[in-house]
Amino acid sequence: MNTTMYKRRVPSPFQVSKKPYTPANVSDSDTVRDEVKKLLGTHQFTATFEEDVQTVSALKHIPGIVAFLCTIKKGDKIVGQGRGTTAINQVNRFIVRTINYAWNASLVDAIVRSTRILDIFRPDAVPHPWANSQPQKQDDYASDMSITAKQKELLTSLIYQHVGNEDEQERRLQEVESLSKDDAGEMISNLLAVSRR
Repeated sequence: MNTTMYKRRVPSPFQVSKKPYTPANVSDSDTVRDEVKKLLGTHQFTATFEEDVQTVSALKHIPGIVAFLCTIKKGDKIVGQGRGTTAINQVNRFIVRTINYAWNASLVDAIVRSTRILDIFRPDAVPHPWANSQPQKQDDYASDMSITAKQKELLTSLIYQHVGNEDEQERRLQEVESLSKDDAGEMISNLLAVSRR
């Protein structure tokens, strides 16, 4: 009589029975609700718009340059600053719309930059001990993070050279002002890679 030996079947990881669901601990849920409640309420902000003279002077070689600087304040404290720039030329023929794009870009940029400071809106926020050890001036911080004038000039030139669609050109030129140094460097690399193909 022949006896056949079979190996034990190894179950698939998808067939292994799952552990039964256990609801979250009530104390965890209370903690979450407490944190949510701390952020609820009404916040009063002001947005001040002015002509961005610094950007206009840095880009004076571009004819028809228009630039806005938006400052968002909570009370008397600045929580964010944003920039928006455009150029009135043959590509951007619609003057009012083009200027409104730059104005809106400065507002959006200011809001985005303010939300990156996570505790700025929390009434119970406590400064970290390191915060007072090496204070950094606001101008130094902005200049460290923002796109440089040389990057703007190079990006503007590359966009005109390598982006054929006028709408896409306009969109990218609007985007240039809100880029950080790192983002600008990445965009320059991408456009240079396109030019080498």
